[in-house]
Amino acid sequence: MLRSHRRLEGAPLHQSDEARDLIYHFFTDAYHLKDWLRHDPDLALSRTEQQALESHISGTVALAWCADVCNGIKHMDLTPGRERIPGKPAKLTSQNVSIMLGSGGTYSWDVTFDGQKYDVHRLADEIVREWTAWLQAQGYLQ
Repeated sequence: MLRSHRRLEGAPLHQSDEARDLIYHFFTDAYHLKDWLRHDPDLALSRTEQQALESHISGTVALAWCADVCNGIKHMDLTPGRERIPGKPAKLTSQNVSIMLGSGGTYSWDVTFDGQKYDVHRLADEIVREWTAWLQAQGYLQ
């Protein structure tokens, strides 16, 4: 997940296909970290610990939105029965270009949740912070 985050941070977002691939890769890696944790034989999470992990994801805005984006990429729809934050699902919705005469342009991508737009980079940073805090709280990171 951290490698995907670093790639996304340094990405030239003006190349739509490349940028979309990097964004999708980050959100998929970030969400699937929970699967890697659940199936890591060294951790051997109990059923209760696995349920607590799922509840943490569903109850943490950035991680829940990450799950929405990832499931939307993979399935074109949300996984039925998964706990969600109330509101319309989060999804990658737009690429934005701001042109400034004489100094080039800036590019950004948005995730939209319940009608509000959020910058992909800011959301990615928050996802990394949330995972880092959870992993530290569990004693998996120093």
